[in-house]
Amino acid sequence: MGRPSLANSGVLFRDLWAGRELRSRERALARAVRLRYRLGPTSVRLLFLVAAAGPEGVGAVRLAAALGLSTSGASRASAPLVRRGLVERSASAADRRLRPLILSAEGAQLVRALVLSPPDLHSSRPGQEASRP
Repeated sequence: MGRPSLANSGVLFRDLWAGRELRSRERALARAVRLRYRLGPTSVRLLFLVAAAGPEGVGAVRLAAALGLSTSGASRASAPLVRRGLVERSASAADRRLRPLILSAEGAQLVRALVLSPPDLHSSRPGQEASRP
């Protein structure tokens, strides 16, 4: 095999740089959400997964698989959101042993706020006072 051409390495560099920029923006958004709403990346992912599940909710097994955690890890990750009133454990009509998570009214409002008007990435710098919603 021959050496890669200079043109191909330029495309590779552009792709790597774009990936780096995307990761940088993701980190900035995660920092802004953490400062403004006091939610870590796993909590935000969990909140969006529960929102995507709709009114029937999402069980611990599906949630664990989506987050890459154990079932007990997913349950522990959801506990702070339940305590804050952002998600609720509902009773399953099909199986009373299951307690799927659903969004509360406050959780739905927070998801809408994050989607429609994400925090300003430039105003949320470490050391700034975090405002509560």
